[in-house]
Amino acid sequence: MKTKGFLKIFLLGIAVLVITGAVAFATGNIKAVGVLTSVEDDGSVIIDGSGFNVDPLVSVLDSEGKEISMDELAPPTRVQYEYGNTKDGPVLRIIRVIAQ
Repeated sequence: MKTKGFLKIFLLGIAVLVITGAVAFATGNIKAVGVLTSVEDDGSVIIDGSGFNVDPLVSVLDSEGKEISMDELAPPTRVQYEYGNTKDGPVLRIIRVIAQ
């Protein structure tokens, strides 16, 4: 009888961990708006004076929502962006150009 109770508590604990982990993962990106002033030679970018690494799978979108390459960004340009904090610093995952 004790085994069944322990098993129920154990499974409930696993369910809680899975659910909270999924929520933390889903809310991991931070959204912001700023002015992209530079695309550096090492692939990083400067937005509002702060440096960001760029995820290799970054989505760069023009003001119409079409995917473009990093090379097509013309600083200075106003952007919406999403980034996640990592042990190596903030990493951009999405950059959207804001129509001027």
